[in-house]
Amino acid sequence: MKRVNRVIYILILIGCGVILSSRSVLGAPLQTEKRVVPESIEQGEPVSSTDSYKKMTTERGLFVQTGYWGDVRYVREYDNKTGDHVVTIQASDKGNITGDCMTRPWGFSWATNVKKIVFDSSYGMIQFPPDSREMFKDCYQLKEIDFSGLDTTQTISTANMFENCYELESFDFANIDTHNVTDMSGMFHSCTSLERIDFRTLDTASVTNMNSMFAYCEALKAIDLSGFDTSNVTDMGNMFRHCEQLETLDLSSFDTARVENMEYMFEHCVGLKALDLSNLKTNQLKNMNRMFSKCSQLERINLASFDTTRPSFRMVSPFEECNKLREITLGPNTKLSPYINLKEASSEEGYTGLWGAVGDGTTSKPRDIWTGNVAKLIERSQEGVGDTYVWQPTYYTLLFVSEHSPTPTSFKIYSDETLTKEMLPTVESDVVYYQFKGWTTENNQDDTTIDELVVTNHDITLYAHWKPCYSLTEVPSTFYFGITRRNEYQDQWLPLKQNVSQLSESLLLKWYGARHWRLSVSMLKWRDPDDSNDCLDDVQLTFKNTLKKEEADSIPASITHTDNIILSENETIQLVSTTSDTEENDGNWSLALPFNQVFLKIPRYGGREGSYYASQLTWSLDDTL
Repeated sequence: MKRVNRVIYILILIGCGVILSSRSVLGAPLQTEKRVVPESIEQGEPVSSTDSYKKMTTERGLFVQTGYWGDVRYVREYDNKTGDHVVTIQASDKGNITGDCMTRPWGFSWATNVKKIVFDSSYGMIQFPPDSREMFKDCYQLKEIDFSGLDTTQTISTANMFENCYELESFDFANIDTHNVTDMSGMFHSCTSLERIDFRTLDTASVTNMNSMFAYCEALKAIDLSGFDTSNVTDMGNMFRHCEQLETLDLSSFDTARVENMEYMFEHCVGLKALDLSNLKTNQLKNMNRMFSKCSQLERINLASFDTTRPSFRMVSPFEECNKLREITLGPNTKLSPYINLKEASSEEGYTGLWGAVGDGTTSKPRDIWTGNVAKLIERSQEGVGDTYVWQPTYYTLLFVSEHSPTPTSFKIYSDETLTKEMLPTVESDVVYYQFKGWTTENNQDDTTIDELVVTNHDITLYAHWKPCYSLTEVPSTFYFGITRRNEYQDQWLPLKQNVSQLSESLLLKWYGARHWRLSVSMLKWRDPDDSNDCLDDVQLTFKNTLKKEEADSIPASITHTDNIILSENETIQLVSTTSDTEENDGNWSLALPFNQVFLKIPRYGGREGSYYASQLTWSLDDTL
C-alpha cells in the first residue's frame, strides 16, 4: 500500500495561549655492521712516509695535524671537547693532485670520526685521481663534504666512494664533473641516513656499472632519476636493494637497452607498492634472479616490455615473498620461469583463489576470459599472450524486482564496488498511474531508496519504488487556538484564531482516476513541548468536512466522505474514500474545512497555568488497492 502523509502541529498555551502549528512530512634484510667510533684521538700517525707531521695541543684541547696527500696539503683538526673533526684539503706548491684512497688523510683509524671534509680552492682546484673508489668509505660520522674546490674531470671510478657514510643525509653534486666516470657501483652503498640526492647535474652518460649504487640506503624515500643517462649501463644488479623507505620510483627515463644484469635490483624494497617497468628495454637482459624478492608491500607490477625468451635467461625467485602481489602485466615475450616463486592468488573473502586475465575488462572487473593457478599462468605465458592478470575477485549477482514493469536483467557485481543510481536501469510502469522513483533495498520501504550503494560480499536484490500519481498538494500549516484559563467547572470549546493561524482555504489533492484512494487524519496526544510529562487528556478536535472538485474534472465511480469530524487523540478517522472506474481520468479535488467551524474541546481541569500545549495532525492519502 502506498501512502503520502502530511503533518501539522497544534499548540495550546494554558494561562497564556493555545496554538496549532503544522508542517508537511513525506512518508519515511641483509645487515651492514656499524663500527665503534673512538671517543677521542690520542695521537695521529703520518699517513705516508713523505708526510710532515705536526701536533699542537692548546688549552682548548685542539689537536692539529698537517701533511701531504699526494701533491696536496691537508690540515686535520680535532677538538677533543666538542668532538669536531674537520679535514681541509688545499693545493700546494707541489701540485694539486691528491693521493689515492689508501693514503687518504681521514683513513683508516681517523676515518671513523671525521665529521667534515673541505676541498678548499683558495690555492687552486684539487684534482682527484682516475681511480677514486672507496675515497670516503667507512667515514661513519661524516656529515658534510664541501666539493667546491674539487676537480673530478679525470675520475673514472667512484665505486663505493661513500660506502658506510652512515651520517650523510644529502648530496649536492653541482660542482662535480662525472662525464668520464664509468663505474659507480656501490657509490652510496649503506648510506643509511641518506634521504635526498640532487642528481640534476650528475653526468652518467659514460657509466657502465651501477651495481649496488643505492643498496642499503635505508632512509631514502624518493629519488629523482629523470636526468639519469643509463644508455651505456650493463649492470644494474642490487641497484636499489634494501631501500626500505622508498615508496615511489619512476624509471620512465631509463634506457636499459644494454643492461644484462638486474639480479636483486629491487630486493627488499618493502615500501614499494607499484612498479611500472613497461618502458624498459630488455633485449640484452640475461639475469633477473630475485629481482623483486621480499618486496612485501608490492601489489602491482608491469613487465609488458620484458623479453625473457633467451634459452639461458635466468629467472629464479623474482617474486619470492611478494605476498601482496595481486596484479602483474606480461607482454607477448614475457615467458615466466617455473621457478618464479609467485604466490597463489588469495582465496580470502572476496577472491576465488585463482589468477584471472583482465582482457578488455578492468582490473577490478576482469573479463574472466581465462582463469588458473600459478602453474597455469606460467603455461599461458609460454603461448605469447600478453595480458594483465589479477587475483580473480568473487562476483555476486544484482537482482531486480519490479511489480509494475518488465524486470531488468540481473548482472555481475564485485565486492567493494560502488553502485550509483545513474548506473542502474530505469523502468516504465505498465500501469499509467504509477511513476518510477528509483530502487530500494527493502520492498515498499521508501526510505531505503538508494543514491549510492557499496557492494559487500553477498548478492543484492533491489526493488522498484513506485509513486502513485496522486498527492496532497496543500494542507493548513498552523492551527492556533489562542489563550485560555484553566477551568475546573466545565469543558471548554476553543474556536480557531484565524487571524494568527497559517491556513489554506482547503486541503487539496491531485488524483488519477484509475485508482482507489482514501484520505484520513490522525491526532497525537497533547503535550507541553518542554515537559513531555505534562499532558492534556481527552482533547477533541471538531470540524466540518466538505468535499469539492473543480468543474469539468472527472468523478470516481463512487465516493464517500464524512461530514462532521470529531477527532480524539491517537485516533485515525477516514475523511474520504473512493472507488475508481476503469477509465484513466484525473482531477483536482479539495477537502473544504470551514475554519469558523473548527473547535478544540479541553476537558475541565485540563492543563496547568502558565503552560502551553501542542499536538500534531497527520493527513494521509493512501492507495487502497
